[in-house]
Amino acid sequence: MYNNLKLLQKLLDKIKNTPDECINRAIETLEREKFNEALVNQYPWLQIRNVWTNKKVDDNFEFTWLDDLPEGWRKKFGMKMVKELDKILKKANYQDKYQIVQIKEKWGFLHWYDNGVPNSIYNKYNKWLKKYENLSKRTCIICGKPGKLTNNGWIMPLCSYCKKKGL
Repeated sequence: MYNNLKLLQKLLDKIKNTPDECINRAIETLEREKFNEALVNQYPWLQIRNVWTNKKVDDNFEFTWLDDLPEGWRKKFGMKMVKELDKILKKANYQDKYQIVQIKEKWGFLHWYDNGVPNSIYNKYNKWLKKYENLSKRTCIICGKPGKLTNNGWIMPLCSYCKKKGL
């Protein structure tokens, strides 16, 4: 918390004559870092770690694995997804061992890569993952509204508004 206050003071000193949009962006960054810190405290497996050593990449909370989820999906089902996965991991006491490797959109739907889960929870985990892979195909990747897979040179789910706007 003290580091955030020092950072905020440095920013305030630098932005006396800075446009409002820059100030708002700095505030959003600090708010996101506070949110991410709380998120990682509750769900430690969301902290970004080195894939080979499992060590934290850094101690700031600028990003979590949830930030790799495209914005529309994150808005629509990101936290629900995290809470459901955490319940599954708890059943095997696996929260401290679970490690995400990559989250992305590919071919218009969610791709979630990790270090695997114990056999005791595999079926529930697999059902959870398939649920969100299917939901991602029907959710706009930009805004989170209901969408359809579209192909404009890149396959992705878009709502009619985002598709019309060419987003």
